[in-house]
Amino acid sequence: MLISGGHALIVLVCGASDFTIFGESTSGSPGECLDKIARELQISEMREFLDVHPGAAVEQLASR
Repeated sequence: MLISGGHALIVLVCGASDFTIFGESTSGSPGECLDKIARELQISEMREFLDVHPGAAVEQLASR
């Protein structure tokens, strides 16, 4: 997966010139998506994430 700024690609890479693109973003950014997930799950109301950016909180929870 390649995520850079407002762009994202899901790619299977077998070599420098041997790859298959399975999907790419057409609007919005990956960070915006994480923020929306955080709002939907009401993560900002959790005590441990009061001072953490919503997208970063989702990443921290996902790594557990």
